[in-house]
Amino acid sequence: MDYLRSVSKLSPAKKYFIVIIVIFMIFLKFIHVSVPYYCQSVQPRKAEYACFEDTASMNQTGIEDVIPLNIHQQSETMHKTNPDMPGLSKRNFTTSEQRHIKYCVNNYSEDIKKGVQFWKGKQYETRFKEHRYLVPNKSIIVDIGGNVGYDAQSFLDMYNPQYYIILEPLKLFYQKLKNRFKDRRNVIVYNIGLGAKYEIFMIQIEGSVGEATSTFSGSGKGSCSLKVVNALDFFHKLGVGKFSVDLVTINCEGCEYDLLENILSSNLIHFFKNIQFATHPTLEKLKDPIRRYCQLQEILHRTHKPTYQYKYVWESWKLK
Repeated sequence: MDYLRSVSKLSPAKKYFIVIIVIFMIFLKFIHVSVPYYCQSVQPRKAEYACFEDTASMNQTGIEDVIPLNIHQQSETMHKTNPDMPGLSKRNFTTSEQRHIKYCVNNYSEDIKKGVQFWKGKQYETRFKEHRYLVPNKSIIVDIGGNVGYDAQSFLDMYNPQYYIILEPLKLFYQKLKNRFKDRRNVIVYNIGLGAKYEIFMIQIEGSVGEATSTFSGSGKGSCSLKVVNALDFFHKLGVGKFSVDLVTINCEGCEYDLLENILSSNLIHFFKNIQFATHPTLEKLKDPIRRYCQLQEILHRTHKPTYQYKYVWESWKLK
């Protein structure tokens, strides 16, 4: 009786709310679904992928398929750069550069807190909108780490370059990219990744669309092969040096370090007008990522300047 009296004293709005809750609980009981299970059942499931191998290509490095681009270009870069000049050393840092590297390492915690703001709101769209210098039907873009083609689709829709070259080392996603862009005559897809040397890794595909697949995380054991070739060999065979690349965008789950160190050790760096990259410094098998990132900053400053920068997350540099 006391309970009924207390209920009768409630406002009409509160009574209405209680009635709705009671009806909802009866409904759940009727369909034999508990609240926790119901909530879990609407969560997206992690996609599962089965990899496949092309036995005919297992004994090849992957660079055999690379075809030089038929481009005859006289750029300012070529007039300023001697093709025979020695490559830049990534080890011989000046006193000033060493001081900057030390400061960068010590400020990692603060810098990465600011860097993750990249994912707030629509800041991540910067990696597409920043590149309005690209000229439709004339520019050349190289996309390292194509995955399922989200970035490629955005760049193609926004800028429609003369050539859009995608590198994707996982055969499953390579085939998906080939199928997705089969009607785009300006898209070329290669089934390789880039690094400092030629290697083959056996890994598992990770992430909802394979976006977390990396040779620098996990157990290192799997059934999917991933081929990596020397970055300098790839770009030389493609023809870079005879022409300049307007934008190279790099998102390859940790390969950025070996790849950038390799390019920056060579005179070839002068033929990349814009370099955009992610960094993934928290991957467990990356060797000394913080110091290497800070060193890359100093080497890049020798030839390029940042156009936007979310440190340890995403950034882009323009040739001086």
